[in-house]
Amino acid sequence: MISKESRKKMGWRKGKLFTAFYKNCEICGSEFKTTPSSKKQFCCSRECWSKRKTKKRVKYICLVCGKDIYALKRKAGGRKYCSTKCKIDALAEMKRKRFENKRIWGEWKNWRTAKEWYLTIYKKCQICGYEKIKEILEMHHKDRNRYNNKKDNLILLCPNCHSEEHYNKKDGQFKNNLGKYAIN
Repeated sequence: MISKESRKKMGWRKGKLFTAFYKNCEICGSEFKTTPSSKKQFCCSRECWSKRKTKKRVKYICLVCGKDIYALKRKAGGRKYCSTKCKIDALAEMKRKRFENKRIWGEWKNWRTAKEWYLTIYKKCQICGYEKIKEILEMHHKDRNRYNNKKDNLILLCPNCHSEEHYNKKDGQFKNNLGKYAIN
């Protein structure tokens, strides 16, 4: 029979002869037994460990819904969203705002209303004068910036003139195949 005192000295496993290592719990202050190699054990039980973790947490507020978030302090400023749903909503809203800021159609709601307006004013291709089928006419940006939709930057062209315009400048669909199909 092994006495209680000798069991304390033996440590965790029966029959192994190494001295026990005692620490005081950081939360409740009670003494507990641990192995000498365990430097990461600071608490006596799981309850104390969860209390220790909550002590190190910082309060953040979700940027979307305004809920309180308790998370570990991070170098990058902590958490911004309480859930993946809030993060996706925030990213979608940012993308929508960025898109709205880029796409300015001036007086028009969208490209269809801009094209309707140009068709009522010009009614034909502004280079060759094609007017047989008005619906196939296309809007062309003079400065090649598709986000600049001011009246002085847009012209109405037929598909042939539009393709020739981009081919001559080697941009648009003709940007990558410079002289690929050239006939000698």
